[in-house]
Amino acid sequence: MRVPRSPDFKSPPNPKWFLATYIRDVWSRLPCLKASATSIYGEVLKIDSTKKLMRRLQGKGVKSASWCTNVGNERGEILISMTTSESLSNLSRMADGLMDRYENALQPNLFVLYTDRDCCKLGEEKSKFQHLFHRLESLLVRLDSWHFMRRMAKACTNESHPLYGIFMAKLSGTIFKWDGKDVDLLRETK
Repeated sequence: MRVPRSPDFKSPPNPKWFLATYIRDVWSRLPCLKASATSIYGEVLKIDSTKKLMRRLQGKGVKSASWCTNVGNERGEILISMTTSESLSNLSRMADGLMDRYENALQPNLFVLYTDRDCCKLGEEKSKFQHLFHRLESLLVRLDSWHFMRRMAKACTNESHPLYGIFMAKLSGTIFKWDGKDVDLLRETK
């Protein structure tokens, strides 16, 4: 029995070839990628502004912006992100763009917006975020659970207290209810 001769070994393409092939592939799918990136919606949103990200900027634009504001949905996906020099005063264009995006896509109006500040007002007075998203008349603005827990903990104890971790775990347990079936499935997978 004769075994056929194996083919000659060809050297693999160089890294530039792989990169060029990858770029051509992404370029061919660019309209689909753009559509999927701008097709993220949700009925429950969270808005959060932070300075931590902006402190890491380097170069010429290091002092040009001090806040990064992100709006995410209930699945943790980012809908829009914006850098500004002030916390809330420059966000009207972002809010208008987000409301236009929802209207153009015929998406249902936002139901609730969770935030870390400016959520509580007396009587019929509107919060800053209700003014910001002025076209959404039925929008509820609420304090998100993480910042609620942090505020409760600050009122009772500090992070260096030996029982801080236990206190936060018990507080979390009173706010969130675990589904027993989900916990069993999680234990099975471990």
